[in-house]
Amino acid sequence: MAIHEDHAMYSYLILRSRSYLSFLAPIIAAISLASIQSAHAHVELDSPNGGEMLTGGSTYMIEWRPAVAMHDTLNFDLWYSTTADVGPWTVIAMNVPPGDLSVGSLHAYAWSVPSITDSSAWARVRQDNNVDQDYEDVSASAFSIAAPLPGDFNSDGTVDAADYVVWRKTGGTQAQFNTWRANFGATAGSGASQSSVGGHVVPEPDTIALLIVSIFFCWSLALRRFPGPLLR
Repeated sequence: MAIHEDHAMYSYLILRSRSYLSFLAPIIAAISLASIQSAHAHVELDSPNGGEMLTGGSTYMIEWRPAVAMHDTLNFDLWYSTTADVGPWTVIAMNVPPGDLSVGSLHAYAWSVPSITDSSAWARVRQDNNVDQDYEDVSASAFSIAAPLPGDFNSDGTVDAADYVVWRKTGGTQAQFNTWRANFGATAGSGASQSSVGGHVVPEPDTIALLIVSIFFCWSLALRRFPGPLLR
C-alpha cells in the first residue's frame, strides 16, 4: 500500500513540475528576449547601417554611438561579414580606444575597405566591458562593396580632374595617366559618359573637362622639353 502511495505522489509531483514549467516558459523567453534587446540597445551602429555603396580600396568611416551611460567599457571591436548578419565575421579592428562614452557621442574608425565586389555585406560593433556583459550592434540591412574604379586615384567613386591632380602630385606613370584618360567621367556602377542627339554623340561636360586637362598636360610636357621657344 505504501509503495502505491509513493508512486502516486511521484506522479503527482511530475505533473505539477510540468505545469510550472509550462507556466514559466513564456516568462523565461520574454526575459531572454529583453536581455538581447537591451544588449543591442547599449551601443548603436550608425554607418554603414544598410543600403550604402562602398568602393573597394577606399577609406570609409564606420560610425557608432553609446545609447546608454557606460561606466566600465574597455574598448570597441569592429568586424564585417559578406555572408550574413550573423557572420562569419572578419576583423576590421580590435581594441579601439573607448574615448568619450557619454550618451550620443560620436565614435568613428577609418576602415580600409577591401578590394572586393559584394552586394550583401554587414558591419558589427561590440562594446567590451570590464565587469558587465559585452554589448553589440549590427547593420540593420546589407550594404554593397564595389570593385575599385580604374583611374579613380583619390577613391571618391568618380574619375575626374581631381584624380589628375593626385596623379601629378604622386608622380604617376604614363600608364596610370592612360588609364585615367580612358575612364574619365566614369562613376562607380555607371557606364559610358556620353549621350547622343539626333544620332550624333554629344560631349558631356566631363568630356570637355578631359579635353582641357589633356591640353594642359600636353602644354606641361612641351614646356619641359622646349622651355625657351614656348615662353617667347
